[in-house]
Amino acid sequence: MFLTVHGSAAILISEHTNSISLAFILGFISHFILDFLPHENPGLSKWVKKSNEIKKYFFLALADFSLLTIVTAILFFNTTFTNPHVIIAGIFGAILPDVLWGIHKATNWKFLKPYHDFHTWIHSIWEPNLEPYQMAVIQAGLLTLFIILIIITKNGFV
Repeated sequence: MFLTVHGSAAILISEHTNSISLAFILGFISHFILDFLPHENPGLSKWVKKSNEIKKYFFLALADFSLLTIVTAILFFNTTFTNPHVIIAGIFGAILPDVLWGIHKATNWKFLKPYHDFHTWIHSIWEPNLEPYQMAVIQAGLLTLFIILIIITKNGFV
């Protein structure tokens, strides 16, 4: 799942608590719940693994983080959040699992291997035979849903 989807889910979740710690923990847990959903793109994975794997993962993560920053900024400028620090903690909790995965991928630090294996396992629990465009629709649909729910709940429609 792209960081933008994880971060948007964290914004939605975090707005319903005043606790920085709870927002972080719920963001972290939500990451694995979302990663359970099918979202892999075999074409993208094949391209990444072809050559310069770490550089390509870094480029994709940087692009995705940039998009998350833009989405978050747009929401912050157009919506009043009760406690922005709580939102940031939730986002950090939601993206930390991929950061840790990436650190292990880049460094092969042994103490992160059990975590890396667990995170990879979450992705493999449910692997329906979907086309790449269907995986993209799942991610785009979730992102759209989370943004709509953030806007609706912040503007008093719910």
